[in-house]
Amino acid sequence: ANQEMDAYLQALLNHDSAAPFTCKSLIQLFGSSNPSPEHVLRCSQAFKSGTFLFSDPEVAGRTLSFGSGKRSDLHAILAAIVLSPESYSPSIVMDPASGGVLDPFEKVVHVMRSMKLLRTLHHRRSDGFLQGNAVSIIGSSCYGPPDQFSFYAPDFIPPGIFLEAGLTSPPAELATLNGIVGLSNALFALPRFGLSACSGGIGIRWSRNMYNPCGNDNDGLHTNTAAYLSYSPSGDDSDASKVVGDLALLLTSNRLSPANRQIIEDQFTKSYGASGIIEALQVATTLTLSTSEFHTTNTVAMSGTARAVTPSIPKNPSVPYKAVVHVNLFGGMDSMNMIMPHPDGCQSLYDEYKLYRGSGNYVDVTEMVKIDATTSEQPCTHFGVNNALNHLADIYQEKEAIFFANIGHLQKPVDRYTFLAETFAQLFSHHSMKNEMFKVDAFGARFGSGVLGRLGDVLSFSMAIGQTGVYKSPTLLKGDPSLANRVNVVKHYGVDPFYQGRDICKEAATEHNSDCSAGSDHSKRSILVEKMQELNAKTQPTSSLQAEYWSQSFIDAIAETEFFRSILACKTEEGDDISCEQTACSYPGCICDENTKKCKKGDLTIPDNDLGNSLGIVFRLIALNERRNVNVDFFSVELGGFDAHFEMVAGLNSKFKVINPAIHSFRQELKNATLGDGTTLWDKVVLVMSSEFGRSVSPNSSSGTDHGWSGNALMMGGKVDGGKILGLHPSTYNPNDDHNTGRGVWIPRTPWEALWYGVVQWAGVTDEAAINYILPNSRNFGCNLYSESDLFTDGTASVSGCGGSVVTLHQNFVVPEARVLTPDEQTAFCELVTAFAPVNVRCFIVSQTLREVTGSSRMLTDGTAQYEIEVETEINFEV
Repeated sequence: ANQEMDAYLQALLNHDSAAPFTCKSLIQLFGSSNPSPEHVLRCSQAFKSGTFLFSDPEVAGRTLSFGSGKRSDLHAILAAIVLSPESYSPSIVMDPASGGVLDPFEKVVHVMRSMKLLRTLHHRRSDGFLQGNAVSIIGSSCYGPPDQFSFYAPDFIPPGIFLEAGLTSPPAELATLNGIVGLSNALFALPRFGLSACSGGIGIRWSRNMYNPCGNDNDGLHTNTAAYLSYSPSGDDSDASKVVGDLALLLTSNRLSPANRQIIEDQFTKSYGASGIIEALQVATTLTLSTSEFHTTNTVAMSGTARAVTPSIPKNPSVPYKAVVHVNLFGGMDSMNMIMPHPDGCQSLYDEYKLYRGSGNYVDVTEMVKIDATTSEQPCTHFGVNNALNHLADIYQEKEAIFFANIGHLQKPVDRYTFLAETFAQLFSHHSMKNEMFKVDAFGARFGSGVLGRLGDVLSFSMAIGQTGVYKSPTLLKGDPSLANRVNVVKHYGVDPFYQGRDICKEAATEHNSDCSAGSDHSKRSILVEKMQELNAKTQPTSSLQAEYWSQSFIDAIAETEFFRSILACKTEEGDDISCEQTACSYPGCICDENTKKCKKGDLTIPDNDLGNSLGIVFRLIALNERRNVNVDFFSVELGGFDAHFEMVAGLNSKFKVINPAIHSFRQELKNATLGDGTTLWDKVVLVMSSEFGRSVSPNSSSGTDHGWSGNALMMGGKVDGGKILGLHPSTYNPNDDHNTGRGVWIPRTPWEALWYGVVQWAGVTDEAAINYILPNSRNFGCNLYSESDLFTDGTASVSGCGGSVVTLHQNFVVPEARVLTPDEQTAFCELVTAFAPVNVRCFIVSQTLREVTGSSRMLTDGTAQYEIEVETEINFEV
């Protein structure tokens, strides 16, 4: 195995793409999000040759050689990156399209290195330095990325001008509400508390049982911290110009704009006069860390005009509120133990299920809740739902939930004989299949966007939408970058305050000509926040695009944080208390405090577990939709831990016991929220629960199951026309079935498009052109889709191009090589044969059969054989 691994790594190293791919990735990490072809070429040449020759532009004839001459020599590669003109040329730095947003962890390390982080003598190395959840606070770290693609997509394109200019900005993907606030708090805590957990810091929670582990941040002793910034100005420490000049050099490579430099110098002088160097240096450092010059890598030109918060799309008063909640069960849930055949009316299939699942891996009849499927076109009249999900079974029996059997990612209908030729996805990979489930765009027609993001794109032209991820900003919610529909990221308790903890008291008193003790916490904090907003004012047209994006995101994050925190705390948008002396609190989720007679956040019945906490914040935001001025909401929640390669049954049941009470209580809270028209919030919500793939029927040697393809999903809501199972559950568990790849890996019979088609219509999109934008591959499944009228009790829309006659065509194509029609060719053929249809139609290629043509009359002139593709096409006509 060692030799095989060495051979594999050597093959990767010698691949033609290895040099440019590695170089482009490394150059991006050095702060240039869009490396020039020349820069990548120089680095690639150094990668291949193992050497880099540098000619000093300031000393004629002086050259320096780097590297050993061995392929992929890192010394040569790094020299080629940092000593190329693109890394030091002033003209490059002035280019608005150059540079990039820096990685969050890289920024933290930059501060610690440039400001001379020093470990305190009382700190034990065994205590560590960083919190284990540092990644969830700032967005990245030195290790532990969520997948092989790192902490952000290497091709992320921010909204607006970036798309028009064809520019990427990978770390900018983390410039979300949660990401900016978390990173800012972590950075601002460093000069005040050192490397600790105080006020949003990412240091370890190190207190040695002390009453006040954060201590006095101005005493200069750093008694309760693992390490601290030991930098101090040399010479006259009251010289604002010199001190701020040093900070500009250390933290921004001397790129701090004159306007911003002056703002920081003025604040340094005021603070120094009031309290001395320790406090003044904290103020100047904190303000410098808030500038776009620190967060990005090229030149910023300020305009002097205040930057406004990005305006929200106005709410459409004629559009009633609705919300779509997606719960992603990450890891590949073994949904064959969520819903399975019941022996009542399906004994033979249940016996097969037990046989192929193996002893100890199947669900016994005593461990399931029987549900009725007599109205569903399934091989069984009754199925069983795992006892651990008894509340979900109840919701189904109350006809408010639908199970989708045998569903998953498909590019078109396939079987075991055709799926390899007709499926281009990286099957069985967690993150690839999660992306396919989120995108619902099999051929990449809508670059990098997700199905709910595109639905939001369409709706945003006529109404206000909300897009919110709990802890993450998944592809599912991302739309067309040019439309700039922002995805908010919140934590299960809401959002952290921006710039946490107490502020510089004496500076506040000086600013407002008042005694220190008289200033409120709000007024102390507001001074530096106000200056931070000035430092991120509007820029000139020739200024850095990357800095412009960061500053706008920064200003928006401050405003959104204040807004979210106010409404979630049952206060006004301005943060003031709401009196309930005369009337009860009218906002769902808020109650009246009997002592203070002020509205406060009420407790929920949703359990305190991983999924319950996330659904709790989703409920509060749904309940506050009126105050948030939203017509349609999209939420994304994730629960991990379903990769059951070992001890599947025990692990899965423990997860089901988290899901069951969380969803039951979430539903109950929504049902209890009665609206003025007599309906409840539950009537306005649809929840979809799915996993990126199912698992193998048969177990492995560790009492687990391995990655599969098709699985089972669930949809529920107050208006869902439930009590049925859609899709097609397999009629056999035999691995030799035509829709089984082997070892019990089911091939989906129902695509994700079928589930989302009706949801898209229910959310308000019925125009077929708009639906084709949201679900670009839906036509590849003909009429095998579920419309709004199929899924919802009040649904009226149907699948266009269906309901009439069906015509099957057989056509032969002769090609010079052994291949089948590509997706583009299939689409073009369907467009050709339906171009003059008098009514709406749906056309798709059902199957393709390839055979070699024999006989000299069917050979090319050079004697090369020809091939024939027999194509079966189905055309559906509208009534």
